[in-house]
Amino acid sequence: MITHGDIDHSGGTKDIIDNIKIENIFMPHGIKESEEEYQKIKNLADQKGIKISKVEVDQEFNLDVANFKIVSVKNDMNCEKNDSSIAIRLSYFNTNYLFMGDITTEIEKEIKCDTVDILKVGHHGSSSSTSIEFLERVKPKYAIISAGNNKKYNHPSEEALERLRNFGIQDNNIYITKEQGTIWGISDGETIDIECREDINLDGTGQLGYKNIFFVCSFFLNKNCKM
Repeated sequence: MITHGDIDHSGGTKDIIDNIKIENIFMPHGIKESEEEYQKIKNLADQKGIKISKVEVDQEFNLDVANFKIVSVKNDMNCEKNDSSIAIRLSYFNTNYLFMGDITTEIEKEIKCDTVDILKVGHHGSSSSTSIEFLERVKPKYAIISAGNNKKYNHPSEEALERLRNFGIQDNNIYITKEQGTIWGISDGETIDIECREDINLDGTGQLGYKNIFFVCSFFLNKNCKM
């Protein structure tokens, strides 16, 4: 699933397509600003025989006992591109995770989601995402922020970090990729272990080695699973 067409969310698609056997790609449809990037991905997918589909809110996917539910997406030509993002709630036995793409506080109001253990914070910790009202609704224990060393944006914002702290998430439960590397969550469905992989750190420069082509936030669902 590609949350939306922005290059920092879709730019690694070619590497993934070239190195992993994929049957389906899901991403929002109809976003003007991402049309060029969407067409690049579509051409690559066509070459490999991969189907590109859109998803709708409340659509669900099951991977064995893990359940993925779409809690937000805008397949709308008039929608602001960040707010078109696919947001996903993952449930695995008694643990729950929420991945927010680049969604802003306006769309957060529309999302129907119960309490989660881990929140992958929206829009790299931008001040325009992660309202206190939203935090009070989803009640995360941990926050993970995907942010590189791009001084133009300087993510995450201090405002968003302060909202996380005011909600009650301590600094040692806030993980930021530019400081701690790739963040892995490993769960048996009851407990979650969070591991910081500085050995495969993504520093925001775009100069990624072969072993770094996958995901900034990876969740291995089963502690006994061999990968």
